[in-house]
Amino acid sequence: MRIQASTVFACALAVLTYGTSLATAESEWSHSNVSLPVAAVAVLHPAADRAVVGKIHFRTAGDSLIIRLEVGGFVPKQRYRLRLHEYGDCSADKAANTGEPIEDPADLIEFLADEDGWVEIAFSHRGNTLGTGVDSLLGRGAVLHSDNEPVGCGTIGVAKPREALLRASEDPG
Repeated sequence: MRIQASTVFACALAVLTYGTSLATAESEWSHSNVSLPVAAVAVLHPAADRAVVGKIHFRTAGDSLIIRLEVGGFVPKQRYRLRLHEYGDCSADKAANTGEPIEDPADLIEFLADEDGWVEIAFSHRGNTLGTGVDSLLGRGAVLHSDNEPVGCGTIGVAKPREALLRASEDPG
């Protein structure tokens, strides 16, 4: 079988052209067509012998994040703190696999549970994003503490579109 040089050249040219256009398209897609999440949520599970459950919602608002806690199962009238940790692995007892807190100071907010052991608060936070990079909260752990003991833990992940829309109009009050 005899292959002509012009056939080999045409095939090589096609491969190079396709590879270049694929790389260009991939580069354009990864930089301009990807929208970063505007909302995230951490579904909380008990981290100790307490029945702390609920959700923490995160929403981008300009260069800040609006963080809204909707959590129950606390000891009534007791103080608690929210800390963001390196890892979102809440599988171990007392949230031991979440690593170190990522904030300095570590406590994002301190709050008091109401007489029913419930908390619904919102606040603004700067310094972290829902995007990519070292400042991103996606995949990190949201841990609620009483004194120094973790009582609830959740992994921060992208919110479902419906949930994001429901929370998008809510501002801290």
